[in-house]
Amino acid sequence: MKAIVYRDNGGPDVLRLVERDLPVPGPGEVRVRIAVSGVNPTDWQARSGAAGPRGSRRSLRTWTAPA
Repeated sequence: MKAIVYRDNGGPDVLRLVERDLPVPGPGEVRVRIAVSGVNPTDWQARSGAAGPRGSRRSLRTWTAPA
């Protein structure tokens, strides 16, 4: 499968298209095919580093961009 990954925060230039093995569903799980996906403010804020350090426990659900 194809996946977009990033190792560092930054703009769109840090995104990389890579091939990954298809994940194998575990007991009680299913694999879902995604045809399209949206990008919302929380997504780009997390990727850009605006939501705090990558891997931190800070909740992104309540984070919004400054006015």
